[in-house]
Amino acid sequence: MRTCDARHVGACHTIIDPRLRIDPPQHLIFIDVANACLVRRPGRCKYVALSYVWGKSGTPFQTTKDNLDELLRPGALDRYRMSIPDTIRDSMAFVGSIGQRYLWVDRFAIIQDDNAHTNAQLKNMAGIYFNAYFTIVAAEGSDDTYGLRGLPSSARPRLLQARSLDFSSTSSFYYVLRSHHDTGKYDERGWTFQEYELSPRKVIFRNNGVEWNCCQYLWGEFEAKPHFRGRISHTPSYGFFRIEAVLFHGYAV
Repeated sequence: MRTCDARHVGACHTIIDPRLRIDPPQHLIFIDVANACLVRRPGRCKYVALSYVWGKSGTPFQTTKDNLDELLRPGALDRYRMSIPDTIRDSMAFVGSIGQRYLWVDRFAIIQDDNAHTNAQLKNMAGIYFNAYFTIVAAEGSDDTYGLRGLPSSARPRLLQARSLDFSSTSSFYYVLRSHHDTGKYDERGWTFQEYELSPRKVIFRNNGVEWNCCQYLWGEFEAKPHFRGRISHTPSYGFFRIEAVLFHGYAV
């Protein structure tokens, strides 16, 4: 992330060419992870977005017209901590651990029983994900109770298979066995496809690992060096994000 911040200005972030940009909504509702509450902030502020699947966990806790004022009070989310799905709770902890403050999550950023607000936010999905500092992609699990495995805040650890090669009685080499191209509920949803493709920078939790994916690099936690992107579609000079924004806008509404 620091490498992308320093070296990819204008390519992965801070894109100023009006032909390539997607404007953010004027105002949004975020989770303020420092004060454990919801806040209203300009859409141009620095924030992290979450892309995940709700699934069928049946967790009813979300923003409604009745509880919005309460959730805007500092500390409100601490009082409902155990009602927050694991994936969202772990994302809040992750965002705070890297020094960021605002997290956009549809369950809380959209007033679920306000049709006018919901429709307005759905029309703005392209701008929301395009303008995020980065997007957390929770691609594992079948619902929002799975969490982000491998984080200190997660109650459930990752299950990693490892093998060792013994070179001598004092020297061994360990390597992790990982399954690639695993597909789950995340890869089956149109909404998550839209969120994934419209996010220029992503931290992806999948295959029992974490990956960084931006317009220039693909970099997994088990890899010593990044892979350089070769896909034209993710090169900003081709205006890919703006083209997709137009296509997805029609799909979303």
